[in-house]
This record gives sequence, C-alpha cells and structure tokens, in this order.
Amino acid sequence: MESAILGHQIHPKYIEALRLLNSIDANVLEFMFDYRKRGNRLTNSEIVIGLQQRQIENPTEEMVKESLYNLAERGLCDVNTLQGKPRYSDMNSENIYISHFGKKFLDIVTEKSSE
Repeated sequence: MESAILGHQIHPKYIEALRLLNSIDANVLEFMFDYRKRGNRLTNSEIVIGLQQRQIENPTEEMVKESLYNLAERGLCDVNTLQGKPRYSDMNSENIYISHFGKKFLDIVTEKSSE
C-alpha cells in the first residue's frame, strides 16, 4: 500500500500510519471497511475467516485482537467503550469502528492505488 501513495503530497500523519501497519493490520482494516460498508455486524471469528481467505497463514482470534488494538492505538479505529481508554480485553470487532482518520486514510490509499 505504501507505494500507492509515494510521490503524492500526503500529510505525514498518513505516511506514518502506513509505515506502522503490518500486513495483518492492513488486511483487518480493509476487511472491516468492506464488511461494514454493507452494514453487517462483524465478529473476530469472521475476521479470522476473512484473513484465511486472503491467504494469511494461520490467523487466530488472538492475532485479530492484537491487530484491532494496534489499529485503535494508531487512531485508525475507535473502540466503543464506556470505560475510557480502550483496553486489550475490549478488542472485539463488534465494538470497534473505523475512525474518521481511518476512513480518510483508506480513501487516500484506495484513491492513489486506483490511478
């Protein structure tokens, strides 16, 4: 995904977010976006299945929780929690949404990669 936006004037915040993503994080974010835009509820086990379909080797629900936590820490996702700062134990995809920053990030990456 990084090569898709190199050479374009992009705010450094987006470049830094891109550099911090690993392949699992990028796939989870993209899968969540595709799934949610159809208005469907999403579970961690469904993300595991989606990762398997995308040829990610041996994905587990623990990997998904870690990825969701990484995405939330980087501001790409928000966690719907009533208890303040999200905790690792809150990483259930039913409670996680792509943030405004995450949507803009995906718009930039997909727009540039389709050129």
